[in-house]
Order: sequence, then structure tokens, then C-alpha cells
Amino acid sequence: MFKKQFAKYACPGDSIECEIDGLRVVATIHEDSDHGNPWDNSDCHGPVTKWIRRGKNAGERVLSEDRGAFRYYDFAGAVKTAKAEGWGIAKEGESNAQRAARMAEHDFEVLRAWCNDEWNYCGISVQVFHDDIELTGEYDHALWGIELNYPESGNEYLNEVAGEYLVEAVAAAKIRAVELKESLANIS
Repeated sequence: MFKKQFAKYACPGDSIECEIDGLRVVATIHEDSDHGNPWDNSDCHGPVTKWIRRGKNAGERVLSEDRGAFRYYDFAGAVKTAKAEGWGIAKEGESNAQRAARMAEHDFEVLRAWCNDEWNYCGISVQVFHDDIELTGEYDHALWGIELNYPESGNEYLNEVAGEYLVEAVAAAKIRAVELKESLANIS
């Protein structure tokens, strides 16, 4: 298993390594620029406008601004949705309306952080080598669409994914090593 872990703040290109049965195993973070906006690709987010040039409506908050264009977060709509869908768990003594408002506030802060490039999506790949010979392809054992530097996360999930794919990648590398050995034996 990987003894070193990814940092609480990590970047694409960061990697961790370990050795198992004489094989060097490398887990690497890759940028996932294809994932898109979080509000378009996952549930439990309030409504967000496309880039528009107008003032904000009642109940909206400025999520992001760029050269006079805005993305607005419909905070009032998010509170209604959070209440109807039961986002989050109520704290002791908290009403459903208070819980919904707290969850919408959290959602707004998370989406604003994404708009400010404080977190993004990444992929984790695990690759195996023997004496610098690639036994698995760079992306053969990978998972994409992982939240990197998500607010209050510490990136623990990156380490979980790396650990899960390590077992699969090492097994595939051992099979590939046997195949290469047999191929070399047939040459002579």
C-alpha cells in the first residue's frame, strides 16, 4: 500500500509511489478538464444561470463575474429545493427551514470556490513498472471526475482511489510480466 499520501492541497502532476513484490507503483493526479460545471453534472446544487449581462433578480446572489458578465446563484430557489429534497442532516434544534438555508449557503460557497478555481475535478491513475519498463498503461487503471481540493475535504478520497486501483494495477502488471517473459522465451 501507499505509505505516503496525497497532500491536503494537491495539484495535477502530484504523485505518490510504493513498491510491491519488486514492482514500482505510481499513483498520479491528472487534470480533468472535460468534467464541466458541478451544477450541470451532479445533484444537490441550486440553480445557476449561464453567463449573462443583467442585474441580479430578487433571491439571487452573484456567483461569479467576468468582464461585465455574471453567473447568478438562485439562493431562494436553492433553499426551496433543499427543503423539498431534504439536503443534509438537521443539527440539534434546527428547523427544516434553517437546515435548508444552511445547506443552500454551503452549496453557494462550494460553487463560488469552484468558480474561483479553488477546487476542480481530476483523475487518479495507477501505473506499474519493473526496472522502468511499463507493465500497465498510464490510464489503464484510472478514475475521473474526482473532486480535487474540495472545500473542507483534505483530499482523503484521492488516497482511497489510489489504494483501490493499486491492487487491480499490480494484478494486471503481474499478468503482463508473465506474458512478456513467455514472448521473450519464444524469441530464442
